Amino acid sequence: MAPLRYPNMTFEHLQPLAHIIDNRQKILFSNPFTTKVAVLLTFIHAAVISLLLTIANLKWGGIAGDYWPQQLFLLVHNLILSGLVFGICFRVYGRCLKSVDPAQSAARYIVYSSVGSLLIAFAFSVFSHWFRRSVFHDLDIIGIIDIATLADALLSAGAVLIATLIFVLCRRQKMVLANEQLQSERLIARCEALEKQVNPHFLFNSLNTLGGLIGVDDDSAQHYLQQLASTYRYIMQQHVNHTVPFADELAFVDTYCDMMQIRYGGNLRIIRRIDPALLQHRVPPISVQLLVENAIKHNVVSDRHPLTITIETIGDSTLRVSNTLQLKQDEQDGAGSLHVGLDNLNQRYKLLFHQEINIQQTETDFVVELPLIA
Repeated sequence: MAPLRYPNMTFEHLQPLAHIIDNRQKILFSNPFTTKVAVLLTFIHAAVISLLLTIANLKWGGIAGDYWPQQLFLLVHNLILSGLVFGICFRVYGRCLKSVDPAQSAARYIVYSSVGSLLIAFAFSVFSHWFRRSVFHDLDIIGIIDIATLADALLSAGAVLIATLIFVLCRRQKMVLANEQLQSERLIARCEALEKQVNPHFLFNSLNTLGGLIGVDDDSAQHYLQQLASTYRYIMQQHVNHTVPFADELAFVDTYCDMMQIRYGGNLRIIRRIDPALLQHRVPPISVQLLVENAIKHNVVSDRHPLTITIETIGDSTLRVSNTLQLKQDEQDGAGSLHVGLDNLNQRYKLLFHQEINIQQTETDFVVELPLIA
């Protein structure tokens, strides 16, 4: 028999949820409310607004285009005003995104950032234009709150709108990812619950076999115990793996079959026809072994009725495990549980790969086909 290998495996994510990782990689900003982003938006926003105001003044016959000190003052004024608005909004929204619960109400954060930044922007606008009147005495401006203050209001509202839009999009994205993560955890928990149903079943049957050998054939019992320790070591290693390479599962099946042939001798025949190119495909752990175990458990294995189990690959993505059909009497009477383990395996395939196993039964054979996942 081929030696059982114990590779150093890492946790395998559930296949139907692999798109979560791709979504995370596509996120432009996991948390865009940083100082660097605020400074960048401040310069872009202030430059665009200043350019639009200059074009408007020139179009309407204003003096902004002819008076460069006022142009420079306007640019600095808009930079400070944009910086104040983006700074306040980014601080408030950044704290909200870092909160533990992404589903909490964001209305108060939007109100705080909008009202707070607009009030501070209005106060700065009034002060700045008062200072402008004091410096540029030749400007014919009536009152402190003039058309320029209205332009500042539009600038501030635009900055608040940009920051709020980024916040809403990021918060919605965070909630989607949180929901997907919750779904992933639920599916993982369900899959692990199904796997835990298999392990005690395997141990129970193996100990029964070992008990039948002790006192009858102690040498075989000793060898059987060693093989049992090896197989259960493999099972314990898979508690963090939802899929394993097909080659590793086959090595596990070889060791299990060696144990069974200690018990049944030549009455149990195992035929293998495996395409080596498919050995690196993946299957759920203890899946192929389960099919072999089911065949032995539910069928007569004797001198008069030897049991033949065939393990073979079909095409480029299918494993077929078949056995001669010679059901025990309780199975023929319907008292057995022929499909419990198979239903369990089918559910695992649905959770892991969104695929199902194929079960066929004829008058002479029982066949199960498993998809091999590339």
